[in-house]
Formats: sequence, C-alpha cells, structure tokens
Amino acid sequence: MLACTQLHSPHAITALWYHAATCFEAAKEIPRASKAFSEGKFYDKAVLVFFEAQDMPGCLQAINSFSQYIDPALLRRIKEVVTVHFLRQQDYRQLKQLYSQDLNECIELARSLGFKAQAKDLLRIAQRFDDLAAEHLSDGLPAEAVSCLVHCVKSPSAILQSRAIISVFLWANFGLKDIPGGRASEQATLLLKLCNFQDDLLDREGVEDVKVFEAIASRKRISLDIFYDLLGCLNQESEAYHSRVAVLQYHLLKGNRWVTYSSHEAFSAHLGIWSAYNTHFQRVHALKYPSRDPGVCRLLGLSRPSSTGTSEITIPSGSPLYKAINKPYAGRSGGKTTQSSITIHSSRANMYIQTMFANQVKREFATLSLDLLGSHRTKITPTISTNIPSESGTSFENAMKSIFLVLQALDSVADREDGVASVLTEGDEEKIWISWSMRLFSTVFSSSGSVGELGNVLSSGNSDAAVVYAWVSKTLQFLESPEHSHTFVTLLVVCVALIFEMQSTGVHFATIPPLEIQRHTRLLRGCPKEPDRFMDDIVTFFQRDAPWRIINMNKTLRRMVRNSWIIDISVLVQLIEQTARGAILAERATASWSYGGFSGLIVPRSWATNLVMHSTHAGHSYALNAGSLGEFVGHILEILLLISNGIPEHLNVSVVRNGAHKCHPGVIAARLIWSIMFVMVNLHPTHKAVPSVLDALNQAVAHLINFQGSFAEGFQALGFPLSCLPKKIDQQSCLPVLLKTYLHEDVIILQGRGASVHPRSSLFATREIVKFDSLAHLRNLLARSPQRYSGCRVAERSSKSVNAARSCNINLETKGMATTSMPALSVEHVDFQLDESEVIPMTPSSRPDTPISLSDSEGTSLDDWDTQPKLSLQVAALHIFRAWKRSVRREEQRRRLSDFDQEGQLYEQYRQYFPRVGTKSPKRDILGLKLIRGPCINIVLGLRLLAEEIDVYSEALKNDIHAPGLTPAQLASTQESIKQRKKKADDYKDTVLACCPLDSPPKLLIAKNLAGVKTQTKHAWDAFMLVKNSGILHKSEQFGDIEDMVSSGRDVVLDSTNPLR
Repeated sequence: MLACTQLHSPHAITALWYHAATCFEAAKEIPRASKAFSEGKFYDKAVLVFFEAQDMPGCLQAINSFSQYIDPALLRRIKEVVTVHFLRQQDYRQLKQLYSQDLNECIELARSLGFKAQAKDLLRIAQRFDDLAAEHLSDGLPAEAVSCLVHCVKSPSAILQSRAIISVFLWANFGLKDIPGGRASEQATLLLKLCNFQDDLLDREGVEDVKVFEAIASRKRISLDIFYDLLGCLNQESEAYHSRVAVLQYHLLKGNRWVTYSSHEAFSAHLGIWSAYNTHFQRVHALKYPSRDPGVCRLLGLSRPSSTGTSEITIPSGSPLYKAINKPYAGRSGGKTTQSSITIHSSRANMYIQTMFANQVKREFATLSLDLLGSHRTKITPTISTNIPSESGTSFENAMKSIFLVLQALDSVADREDGVASVLTEGDEEKIWISWSMRLFSTVFSSSGSVGELGNVLSSGNSDAAVVYAWVSKTLQFLESPEHSHTFVTLLVVCVALIFEMQSTGVHFATIPPLEIQRHTRLLRGCPKEPDRFMDDIVTFFQRDAPWRIINMNKTLRRMVRNSWIIDISVLVQLIEQTARGAILAERATASWSYGGFSGLIVPRSWATNLVMHSTHAGHSYALNAGSLGEFVGHILEILLLISNGIPEHLNVSVVRNGAHKCHPGVIAARLIWSIMFVMVNLHPTHKAVPSVLDALNQAVAHLINFQGSFAEGFQALGFPLSCLPKKIDQQSCLPVLLKTYLHEDVIILQGRGASVHPRSSLFATREIVKFDSLAHLRNLLARSPQRYSGCRVAERSSKSVNAARSCNINLETKGMATTSMPALSVEHVDFQLDESEVIPMTPSSRPDTPISLSDSEGTSLDDWDTQPKLSLQVAALHIFRAWKRSVRREEQRRRLSDFDQEGQLYEQYRQYFPRVGTKSPKRDILGLKLIRGPCINIVLGLRLLAEEIDVYSEALKNDIHAPGLTPAQLASTQESIKQRKKKADDYKDTVLACCPLDSPPKLLIAKNLAGVKTQTKHAWDAFMLVKNSGILHKSEQFGDIEDMVSSGRDVVLDSTNPLR
C-alpha cells in the first residue's frame, strides 16, 4: 500500500493514506496511524487519534508538528485537556513544549484553572520571584513570601517590600484584634524569627513594631506592668507612636477582666487608660478621609496611602475591616474580592472605616458600662454578719470612689469638649446615664435599707462632686422628653434624692436644674396626671424645710398605691423609709427636751446619721395625725400584700434594672415590716395611732407567715429569722422582736442630755446608746462611729439561721434576679401601656427604624393634613416631638448603612425610588406601597442572594477537574461538562438579575401601582422557579432560606391582591 501511494493520482493517494491510517489504528499502532493521517492531510484525525487513545504526549507531538492545519476549535479543546493533564502530572517540560516554551502563558493557565501549587512551581522555574512572593501572600503565607524575596530576589526593593509585608501582616492580625490562632500565629512566629536572623529586614520603625507584637503574640493578655514597660521603650517621636500605644491599650483592656480582678489602684489606672484609648478612636472616627491617614492605615493593616492619589484601597483578609466589608450585603456591587484581600474605592473605604470605629467605640462603651455595673467594685455586697466573711465585699466608701472614677471616665468620652462629636446616639447615652444614676442611688440607699454616708466621700471642694452632680442633672433632664413617661416617677425621685443628699454634704452648687415640664403635660397611664405638681411635692419633701412636706408626701404615696403608678419597687420602698424617718422625727419633735425629735429616737445607725446630716437643712415639719399615720402604715401593708406573688409589672421598671439590681420580694417585705416596726417603737404608748399601727403590723406578720415560701429567700439574704416573729405583736414585744430580726445593722437609741431616759433602753448594749449634748455633738459622735454590722446580735440567732446564711451566702444586691444583659443599643423598651390615642403601631420588622405606617413616609403630602382631626396645641406638640425623635434616629442610622441588616440596607438604598402616596390616594396605591416596603423587599433580597449562590456554584465547578483518578477521557468529558453547566448558570443569573439589576433600582421596588407589583412579582417568581427547577443549587445550604424568603414575600403579595378586583 505504501508503494501504491507513490504511483497513483493525488486523490487515490489520499484515500490510500486514509485506509492505511485506519488499518494502523485498528492494529493499535497509534503513532503510525497519526503519521498516515497527516500524510494524507487529515490533520484533525492525526491529532484526534492520539487524543482518543488518551496519549497526551502524542497529542503534544501532533500539535507541535502541524497545529497550523488543525481546526481552531478542535485545537483549543484538545489543548485545554492536555494542559490540565500535564498540570495534574506536574509535567512542566511537556507543558512548556505545548505552549512553545512560553512559561508566562503556562503560569496564567495554571492560575485560571486553580492549580496553585503548580503555578508556584512554574513561577519558581521562570524565576519570577516577585510574583511567587505575591502568590504566597495571597495564600496567607507572608513568611514564605518574605523568605522568597530575601533569599531569592536579594535587592533593596525586595527588602522594602518585605518590610511592608511584615508590617501589614502584624498590624492587620495582631493590632485591633484578639490574638488569632492557627496559621496566623504560626506565620507570625516565622516572621519574627526571620526578623531576628535578618537584620536588614528591620528599620527603626520595624524594631519597635516587632518589640510590641512579640509581646502581644507571646501571651494571651498584656498586664499593666508589661504595658508600662513597653510604653517606656517606645520612641515618642515616631509617627507610629500613637498607633502602637492604641494597640497596647486595646490588648490591655480587652475582655474587661480588669474590672473585677484588679486592685483599686490598678482599677483606676485601667479606667484612665480606657478614657485615652476611647478618646483616640473617637477622633479617628471624626476624620473626613480616614483612608488617607497613615495612623489609621497602620492600625487596620492597610497599605500606606499612595502618593499617586489612587482611588482604590486594598484590605487584607486579616484586617478587622475585612470582615465588616465582606459580610453579606445584597446591595454591594463593584468590589473586587480575592481570597487574601478586598479592593474597594477609597470613598467606600472611608465610610466603612468610620462606621467600624463608631461601632467599636459604641460597643466597647456599652460593654464596659455593663461590665462595670456587674463589678463588685461598684456595688455594696454586705453579708449579714461580720462573722461570715464576704470574699467580694466592698465598703460604701470604696464603692463610691470606684463609681466616681467610672463616671469621670464615661463622661469624658461621651461628652467631648474638643469639637469631636460623640458616636453615641441619644438613646445610647440615656440608657447608660440612667443605669449609673440608679447605681448611685442603690449604693447610697442600699437594698438592705441602710443609708450610706455620702459626706465621707463627697464635699464641695471635691472634684468628684461636680461630676456626680452633672451626671445626675443630665439624667433628670431626660424627663423633659415624653418618651420617658414610664420612668418619670422613678427617675425624678432618684435624681432629686441624690441631689439633696449632695446638698447635705455641703455641695452648695447641687440644685435642681430647671425642667420644662408644663402643667397637665400628657403622660402615660400609670403616671401622675399633674407631673409639675408631683415634681414640686418631691422637691419639697427632700428639701426638708417645708412644714407640709410629710403630710403632702403621705398623700402622694396614697395616689401612688391607689392609682398603680409606674415606679420601681427599689425606689418606692426607699421613699417609704424616707417618709417613715421624717414622720417619726416630726412626731417626736413635739415632745419637750426632744432635741428636735432626736432624743429617744430608736433607728438604725445609718438612719440616725442621715437624719442628723440633714438636720441643718431641716425646718419644722407638721406631724401626721393619728388617722394619717394609720393610713401611712396601711399603704405599707397594701404594698406588702401586692408583692406576695412577685413584684408586679408596674413596680418593676426594666429600664433601670441594670443600675439597680432587682430586689427579691422577701427583701422588700422585710424592709416594709421594719418600717412599720420603727414607727411603732417610736410612738408614745398613749398615741391614738398605736391601735391602727399595731393592727397593720400584725396583719403584715400574719401575711409573712402565710407566704413565707415566697419571701424565704429574701429573708435569708438579710438574716431575717422568721421563727422570731410571734403570731401577735403588742406594744411591749415590738421592740424585742425588732432587735431580734434587724440583724444586718446596729439599731441604736439616742439619748440627749437632760432628757428623760427611754424606759426600754435596757434592751440596748452600751455602745448602742448614743448620749449627746447637742445636735452638733451628736453629728460628731455618729461620724466617729462607723456603720457596722451587728456582731453581738448574731449570737441571739439560732444556729439554724446561721447555717442557712452560710449555705446561701446570698448577695443582697444580686440574689433573686436573673442575670440581666445590656439592652441592644438604640432599641427602645416599652414596659407600659399607652392610652388609646397614644398607641404607636409596632411591627416585628428586622429593618431598624423602617417607617411602620404611611404617616411616617416622606411621601405624605402636606395637603393631606387638612383632612386630619384638629388637635390641641400640647397634643400636637407631643406628636411632632415624637415624629422628630423618630426622624433623628432614622437619620443617625442612615449615616451608618452597614449597621442595617440586609433588608434594611435595601430599603435605605432604594427608598427614594418608592412611589409616593398620601391619605387621599386610592387604596390600591396605598396597598401597593405597603407591599413594596414589606414583602417585595424580601423578594428582591432573595433574588440577589440567589444570584450570589449561582456565582458560588459557578466558581465551584472548576474543582471537578482536580478530582483524583481521572483518565484523560474523563478529564475531557468533565471539562466539556463544566463549560456547559457554567453557560447555563450564567444564563440563569442573567434572568434573575433582569428582575433586580445591581446597578439600578429593582423593577419590583419601583412599580408605579398595584398591577405593576403583581406583574413584577410574577416575573421574579418565574426567575426563581427557573433556577429551582434546574437543580443546580440543590446542594446549597442557603437555598432553603432563599426559597422561604422569596415564597413568603410572594404569598403575602398574592394574599393581599387576590380579594381585590
């Protein structure tokens, strides 16, 4: 046959070569078959015979010999398969031959096909070490990248590049982040070793960076001593000094463990450091272009600002900014994302940086406030006896000193004086100010009923006095807002009580600030009908210079109890005790030689100290008559009956819970019955009110015995031995019973010179009888004898009570309440019932501050107000004020778009395109707007997430060619399948994005009427079902959530529109 091919015509020769080739192919002589095909000019068959025989080297030989004659489409397909084969086999010699020794093309193909290790090998062969270092860096291996640059490139530019890599990695991963584990820590260790062995890797700035980050990476926490040691070693002239200090401060303060486990000196030092740290980041947040600031770039591990003025910023994956930018955001477009970094426009970077720092400051501020509220250093934790030690007990003086430090630190950050606005919203500040005002109150007036001696820690010359007064005054001014109606009574009593306690210590500038509370201001149900009159009564009562103060307060308590005013029980019981003290003193002041009512007074030592401290400011007060006194103890009894089955809702104000821990009903019950007992033991035996007081007392005792299960836990906390309570108490037995049950503090009797000796003074120990010549003398005596718990009376208790107390070891401030957490910032809690005219509709929408009624929409026409009912000036002002507050909060959040959830981001991004309607618009148009602002948002979000899932699916297709054990034929089939599936996926994505394009408003959100909403909903559903029926996402974990989102939105639209014709 070969001979014949040389004798006949060209056509016959071609046929003979083809016949020969097929014979060779049948005989499995593939090289001879390919040669015969090529001799006959059947070049496609010449390469295909190798390809079908899975002979990739043969394919390479054929391609190199006559590639110019092969069909381009066939050649491209075969080269793809051969390329993948050689890459899988790591046969770089033949791969180079396939591409005419062009290593650059081989490298790009390896990268595009996802062969990372092979791409690095090819870069090494090509001696492209700069690119090899970049590959190591993109894989999160900076140590390998630096090693490659230092040992292979060995140029000055490589050294500079290595320094930049080290700096960016350390700052990004160990700057404002918790110490990472795993590969990041390993890489940091390798980098630090390289720096130690390669001197030219470190310049002066690098030496200081390594010094800081070695200390951070080598330990879980930076101690105060290490912090000061490192601080002393840093060069203050360096431009990175403040950034390094901020990083050290972050790692010193993180976790807030120091609020509990440090000494008072260390506690104070940490607070000072925290103030400086937080202030620094508030200044950073205020920068208009933070991405241009070298210090900000260093803190976030960003590349330094370019002198060329480039408009793009690259954020490495280790940077704290990376997570904020890379979180799911349905409205995101235009960001080029790689595994190791994100590149975005500098304007977007500025927004994200400002938002991140604002959120960080706000989050750390709120978290620290909450942790400090939970610290034993800022609250009193007394035990029932000095014989039972408290491991975490804090004295009143130490607790107050710690609170003063906290208020100074928080106030210095929240109220800036250098022109930098605080990142805290008004709602955030209100929650924190209220919490700490309540903590001040609950420390001065503890949950056990004892009263702290504020004069021991505060004076007019003390700088703390100004801070405390400013704090309390600001809290008081919150009451001007109608939104605080449910806390009006509680906070007014708290703030007024604290301000007048400060006055008694000589702080003369502590006065009640003017409040704009008008007569008949409209408040909520459960609040005073005349708040201005109530405020006057409270101020007058605590001023102690008005003759009618006790009588008026008794009437106010009557209104509180009968009308179920909203007031926290911790504040109410203190107000009752304060009234009881005033009533007792006013009653005793009517006797001769009574020294203003003090001689013969039987009260706890702290009560006596407080009464004497206020005596210089007190005027003559009218005593309650017998009927009023009986009514007063009747109110106490009524409250006791009310808390038998737990604290009722109107006496449990949640807003103040973080500052004043919830008291157990047993603690409150004990304090109430003690108040009745102290009234009883201070009455003259012939007083007309004795029968009514005794009757109320015995009813209270009987009730305690009947409900002892409800009160037992609180009784144990106070060491209240219920067994000491007789079934009936009379005048003679009241004082002995009181002395046996009031065990957490000394009960004393005051004896003035020249006054008659109290007939029951024999029941008191010598140190419990305080003899004095004058009120000034009495004040000095009580000041010299500190408050203490009664150790001598503990022996009178049964051993059973002691053992119970030991086993419980109950903290008076915290027992009986579930652990509370800080409410989410900028979220208003409603624990009260509005009048019908004030009910504001609420929806469970996850979109923050999304308008929830058409009246909130910016599209409401001013002409529509003509149809509204006329309102009084005050009611109209109230509505305007509330609308303004909602608007302010919406604007605050709109400036921080990344704070919103996904639905909120879409809403804020496209709300200006929503159709506008007014109250005169047709119902169909109003319904259309409601559907667009509700279920249509969910449909659009679902479609955008669906498009993202399709991208994930397409990206994952290339992984199929990396499967082990594939033959060349299987590899060819897999590559062809990948192409087809990717083409279908792209078509599906185009169909989905046609309904909700990324670069323009989604059609569903700009529908002009209800018919448009229905039509676009149908198109969106068709696009979704096209993807669902294709089955490409059946393995996606997120597809079920996407389906729920789209289908639920569609169902709402259908249900809302089907009844309409």
